[in-house]
Amino acid sequence: MKFKDWLKVRLNTYDIIINASVKNGSDSFVSHPIGVCYYFLTSKMKDVFQHNPKMNTELCLCSMNLSTDRYRRSNSIINRRSIATTLMTKKFIENVKGLPDNYYNVIGKYKFVICPEGNGIDTHRLWETLYSKGIPIVEYNELMEKKLQGLPILWTKDYSELTANYLEQEYKRILESEYDFNSLYLTKYSKEDIELILDRSQKWCHKFKQQNEFKNYSEYVLRFSDKK
Repeated sequence: MKFKDWLKVRLNTYDIIINASVKNGSDSFVSHPIGVCYYFLTSKMKDVFQHNPKMNTELCLCSMNLSTDRYRRSNSIINRRSIATTLMTKKFIENVKGLPDNYYNVIGKYKFVICPEGNGIDTHRLWETLYSKGIPIVEYNELMEKKLQGLPILWTKDYSELTANYLEQEYKRILESEYDFNSLYLTKYSKEDIELILDRSQKWCHKFKQQNEFKNYSEYVLRFSDKK
């Protein structure tokens, strides 16, 4: 499917993978998508998140916590703070802060979203960008390259090369390029993989008091997988 056709697709909410990070809190690498943050389950902005009426009318969004990677790479040459310093001079990048629903309300307006590594090399923001029809700008990593194969990703080393013209040209190229979006659909996985993903999701959704919402979500997904 071309990216321009993906923009018209409306996923069932129950196909969106939610907070499927490892259960031990290490944020170690997993081969399947970790999906969107658990906040999504109770968000009132689910529809606008997926199909913003101003979809991809703005160029680039940055909405990141500078300290998320502090325990893993605070002393590294490249980390969120160094990336933020690099981005400060790039006036075409808009910064948005605030509550999760504010973020879900605006992310779909942007063609590109800055998605640096965080607690782990994978991030919820990356998947939130894809589900909201944007293009994540991601730090290059061999494991992530393999994991994200077939998806619209703009790779970078440290974000220093970004310019408005470069992003506009890349967007035109990506619009007409072919991609495979099947990995974004939870119900397209095998029953065993669905159960593994839901088990991990449950850990975090329950921890953050989303039990009822997760129950409805998981029951629907499991009913669908039983029919496969």
